[in-house]
Amino acid sequence: MFSGYEVWGGFRPCALVANRTAEEYERTTHLPGSVTVLRTALFFEARRERFVDFRMIEILERETDSDLKAWGLRDLPQRDR
Repeated sequence: MFSGYEVWGGFRPCALVANRTAEEYERTTHLPGSVTVLRTALFFEARRERFVDFRMIEILERETDSDLKAWGLRDLPQRDR
């Protein structure tokens, strides 16, 4: 399995490669010429999405029941702790 963290030596270098790749793609719609850079960007985006999903669950769990009711989110399943 590909690990961008191992290839680039940690979170920060991997994040820099992924963020620069995303910015370049948004600006030019061109993909990187390196398969390793592309795999790194895809790896990091998948990790970012997973992290954001978990953070949203944590944030929602901290909200009061009345806030959840107002947002129509009262009956969300609880995450195992």
